[in-house]
Amino acid sequence: MLQWFADRRRKKLTAAPFPAEWKNILQQNVAHYCLLSDDERAHLHALIQVFIAEKYWEGCGGLELT
Repeated sequence: MLQWFADRRRKKLTAAPFPAEWKNILQQNVAHYCLLSDDERAHLHALIQVFIAEKYWEGCGGLELT
């Protein structure tokens, strides 16, 4: 039952458009990104959206996350 809630939340997350700024970061910093098919890119984008949303991010050593 709890998995149903997680799946529902993840579907909502991945339904949102992938930010253009994030695409630019991937294009500039991930060498194999340009070699991925459209389906592979869409899958990668979905994984990134879920990962970012489900992790807790905290700056340390005086760094501040924005």
